[in-house]
Amino acid sequence: MKHIIITILFLNITPILSEEILRLRPKNSIAYIYEEPNLKSKKISKIKEILEFSHESLKIKVEQPPIDSGYWIQLRKPNGWIFTKEIIFDIENEDNCNDSQQIPSKLFLEGIEVIILKDGLFLISSNELGSSFNQQVGVWKSNKDKFEGFIYFEDSTMNDCLNICFENEDTSNCKKSCKKEATKEFGTLAITAKINFLLRIKGNQKILVLKSIKDQPENVKSFFQSINIEENKIYKTECNTH
Repeated sequence: MKHIIITILFLNITPILSEEILRLRPKNSIAYIYEEPNLKSKKISKIKEILEFSHESLKIKVEQPPIDSGYWIQLRKPNGWIFTKEIIFDIENEDNCNDSQQIPSKLFLEGIEVIILKDGLFLISSNELGSSFNQQVGVWKSNKDKFEGFIYFEDSTMNDCLNICFENEDTSNCKKSCKKEATKEFGTLAITAKINFLLRIKGNQKILVLKSIKDQPENVKSFFQSINIEENKIYKTECNTH
């Protein structure tokens, strides 16, 4: 299996690499550190709480196309690999009013949270839109004042339902009841999509546009409409002044 490390050449924009601390936590109750970038490789240890890293401690390998809608990140301490679908990222950088673009960076755009990491990794989430849009993973490239790329969206309704069900120790009927709930709400058990995005930066104004949403199955457009996600809708920066 080939791993491609993407190197980005910037034209007329030179993002500043900040000393921001990145925090990682399990997306569910537990995430794993693997010996190699393979979900079938040996599990070295478990992540049950928040871990902190400098951006220099992470090495991101971007697959083309991604494996199961996720990407691998190499940790230096502890030494091993984590899979983006199993973790949630967070950073403290929320200075949306800054004229210069720093990486890593966190922006808020009318209910949408965007985190831009080095090596082309792009994260998007929204607590307002529910856990099904909780930190989806994508990739970016930069050209002048624009960040462009795509996100592989995966609805987490089934997983969220199962986690709640297991927490309540109702394990006997969990899968059956969750399948029934998901099918009743969306007509399908799994919703995936490829979302092409454009993030434009002009001074302290940042604008996000979801240029296209190609979903599977194709008859679930009502799902994205129900969480207020639409093609070509403009999301503008929520500028936080201090």
